[in-house]
Amino acid sequence: MPHSFAKDSSIKASDCEFPNSFGPLLFLIWAGTVVRCLLITLPFERTYDAVEHVNYLLLLQNKWFVFSSECFQCYHPPLYYWLCKGFLFFQFQPDSVMHLKPIQALSAAYYAAFVYFGNKSLTATVSPQWLFEARLIFLAVPMGFVHAIRIGNDSLYYALAAIVTYHLYKWSFRPCGPRQILAATFFAGVAVLVKGNAIIFFSVIGTLLAIHSFKCCTRYLLPCALVFSASVGTYVSLSLLKGGALTNSAGLGVGMRVSNAVKHFTLIDITALLSYPTQNEQILIRWKENFWTHLISTAVGGEFFFSSILASFLIPIMLAIVLIWLVIITFGLLSLLKNEPDLVSTTLFVASIAALVAHRLMLPFWCSGDFRYIWPVIIPLTVLLMRGTECLTTKYKAVTCGVRATFYIFSICGFITVWSL
Repeated sequence: MPHSFAKDSSIKASDCEFPNSFGPLLFLIWAGTVVRCLLITLPFERTYDAVEHVNYLLLLQNKWFVFSSECFQCYHPPLYYWLCKGFLFFQFQPDSVMHLKPIQALSAAYYAAFVYFGNKSLTATVSPQWLFEARLIFLAVPMGFVHAIRIGNDSLYYALAAIVTYHLYKWSFRPCGPRQILAATFFAGVAVLVKGNAIIFFSVIGTLLAIHSFKCCTRYLLPCALVFSASVGTYVSLSLLKGGALTNSAGLGVGMRVSNAVKHFTLIDITALLSYPTQNEQILIRWKENFWTHLISTAVGGEFFFSSILASFLIPIMLAIVLIWLVIITFGLLSLLKNEPDLVSTTLFVASIAALVAHRLMLPFWCSGDFRYIWPVIIPLTVLLMRGTECLTTKYKAVTCGVRATFYIFSICGFITVWSL
């Protein structure tokens, strides 16, 4: 299980005091960048299907329940939209998009909670020598700023997912303590009532409980099973009452369909990846069809072809660095399997990827493989990257400066990309 560094006295303060002293400044820069994005970005700019989420809110103006057939996003559970309705009971007026700014601000507040608990997870699991770098790349991914002000139920789902992830990490340090696993299960149950994607957390929790059941976790099974049954039962009941889940798939155009050939799931089209963003039609087709290429590029730059020339130059650099990081993560996973496997990070990562692959196979549209559906996995990925970095730099000290440089280059490119928009 991952080692907790939160109270590790074996690490000298001098090992980490200098870089981590800049932590508050880093979060201040991040917050300032989010505020800038909030002020200059229109509600329907780079926000995927925000229009349809607003339509859902409009339908709830004078009632508390809508059916799936009433709008493109109406199949979603209503909790997020109920909270928006309460928050904007007096301010919301649909005659001007500027009246949607409070919803963007609410999304930013939810995303701040995601960042807060994501940082707590990193603090608890990452070695202090690499903690500043972990925080840096966690905050600097350009798409994080897009998601931070995007109207939709994803923002609340991300916040709840980060809370679940944090409690799973805390529980992994003391598997015999009931509070953390029960808290993780509870917040996973709430998250399911926000977005159906959260069901994957129950598979993660179930897997971890099964692994530890030979120790002292059997007494947690009943309360966790009750929360699972209540939340999933409520979700299924709401979906049946609404008229079905994922009913909007029928509204996706034929032009968005892609092939689910095996080759699109086994290889990364590096040429198409490093050509992103591009207007070349042939490369765009390859970019949309290849699952891994689309997944990695949407993690960094989303589905948007940024108008900024500077951003178009910097994003391929960040994508090239991500390819290097994948090698480091793989090295770390192989090394950790022999010594101290990080079951929480690995299980979260595998479950998220498996769910997204299933989603793409079930709905063969290029948008079905977007990284935004599993965005919270960026927390365990960062943990795995840092643990891989520790393993690599311990065995090959000569590469330490080079690896550290990739973190800073990526982060600088990320912040410049966002400020150039």
